[in-house]
Amino acid sequence: MIFLSHGGGVDRLKDEYQEEGEQFKKHKCSRVGFARRLNILAFKKSRHYAFLMCKSKYYRPWLCCLLLGITPISSFAMSLFGGLSVSGARGTAALATEAEAPQVNVYTAGVSFGVRIYHFFLLGGRGAYSQIDQTSKLTAQSGNRSGTRMVPLAPLLGVDLRFARLLADFQMSGDYELSNADTSGNQITYKKPSGLGLELLFNLSRRMGAGFRYERVDFSQEQTGSASAVQLPNELRLQSYGLVVDFHF
Repeated sequence: MIFLSHGGGVDRLKDEYQEEGEQFKKHKCSRVGFARRLNILAFKKSRHYAFLMCKSKYYRPWLCCLLLGITPISSFAMSLFGGLSVSGARGTAALATEAEAPQVNVYTAGVSFGVRIYHFFLLGGRGAYSQIDQTSKLTAQSGNRSGTRMVPLAPLLGVDLRFARLLADFQMSGDYELSNADTSGNQITYKKPSGLGLELLFNLSRRMGAGFRYERVDFSQEQTGSASAVQLPNELRLQSYGLVVDFHF
């Protein structure tokens, strides 16, 4: 027999287990009954967690009990999660040198996925598509900042508090392409983004949540037409805050 214990009293437990084994041989009780008696003995007569593995033919009930006890821990410590979200936000899309920042509305559809660790930590990724519409008056200096943006994948971290979830996605990809060309007919695209998105979602039901989203992304390069992208002396900042609705599982 092999005993694994988290404390003293091993010799005393060994003697008691041997005594139970003699009673098993004498009374010829069933194997399941023998396993139950050992289980009761281990937890009633000692405050230590002791597990018994028998090399004899009577080891099977104990092994089954051990596996049944370990399975819930290994199975539910990590699980998959996913979700779809839609949001509407208001913000600005401006260079630091602009006296008046162009106002924009940002409408976004996103999808997130990953793993939930110990029912609390969230680790995964987020993809999103955004439609950006300028609402302020057009000027010769800033032009029209209406456009679209596709984020293929952004690393995502979060915590699940049961009644609410806090999510953060780190945006290092996703060009900002303006809908209108410049005076020469060239398409303008802002590249090399770096930013962060934050969401605070309150659970309205088991599968639905609603809350707030804040996002700030800086673009450090500009590409005009088919020419190579050039470094901007001042980054273009796309910043917005608004409401989000989330459907998750």
